[in-house]
Amino acid sequence: MTIEECNEGEWGDLLAASPQATIYNTTAFLRSYGAKVKSFLYKQGRSAIAGIAYVEANNCNLATLPFQSYSGLLFRDLRSFPLHKRTSMQFAATEAFADWLFSFSSVDLVNHWEVCDVRPFLWKNFDCEDLQHFDVEVRYTSLLRIDTPVPSMQYRQGRRYSIKKSERHGLTTVGSSDVGALDELHRLTFSRQSIERSNAEAEYLQAICSNLLSANCGKLYLTLLGQEPVSASFFGIDERRAYYIFGASHPEYRSTECGSRNVSDAISNLKAIGVQEVDFVGVNSPNRGDFKLSFGGSLVPHFRVRKT
Repeated sequence: MTIEECNEGEWGDLLAASPQATIYNTTAFLRSYGAKVKSFLYKQGRSAIAGIAYVEANNCNLATLPFQSYSGLLFRDLRSFPLHKRTSMQFAATEAFADWLFSFSSVDLVNHWEVCDVRPFLWKNFDCEDLQHFDVEVRYTSLLRIDTPVPSMQYRQGRRYSIKKSERHGLTTVGSSDVGALDELHRLTFSRQSIERSNAEAEYLQAICSNLLSANCGKLYLTLLGQEPVSASFFGIDERRAYYIFGASHPEYRSTECGSRNVSDAISNLKAIGVQEVDFVGVNSPNRGDFKLSFGGSLVPHFRVRKT
């Protein structure tokens, strides 16, 4: 039982077989950061049981990067095994990765919600308070099923009212490839919240959207007032669900409820092209979490693991 570096084909095989795989684990997404992508597998014999991929840094850090909502362990589909066997296999793989990751100077991973057994991280140096250890933090996301006859019936009453109100303003939502429009609205949104984006964050946004659009793994939606973009959202898409990666609205037009209209129209289009679920990828900020939850998704906990 070993942890071995793997090639892109082997990593792709694990992604295809893992229930925990997301758009954030794909090489199309990870290459957006402009550095080498490395991936490793935990094997029993010749069979890959689990794995992890990350963007290589020069200072021996393994970090969750800006806009990367999931970056942790993936397991191949083990549902054919009895529960007790599946639990022991996952524990052994997690324990091996916990030992392996401990050699990094720092670690910051965000696991998928199905990776719920983090005991090997909690137990590392459990009886040695003076030694380094892993910290585990609970995070939350919201999952919305949209394979229902009318997804908007799940929305909070206040959100449905906002969408109805938006109809007075003649807003239209279109699919687009204009990443620059999203980038500008994103900048304005951060500015309204007195947050200054770094140049690197702006570059990552543009690269992520461009790479996923080129790989046919993303959808950009612009809501227009006349010809002016006033709200935008970008969703990464895989065979399991869509991921609400970016959303932004022009501060001067918030009264039109363009943000509500944009997300509602995007959900309608995603449903029309066969997407069954939307992950709002994070409801951890008091500034943004309630907006995402107001679309009626389930609140789902998952774990962040850090070593500092």
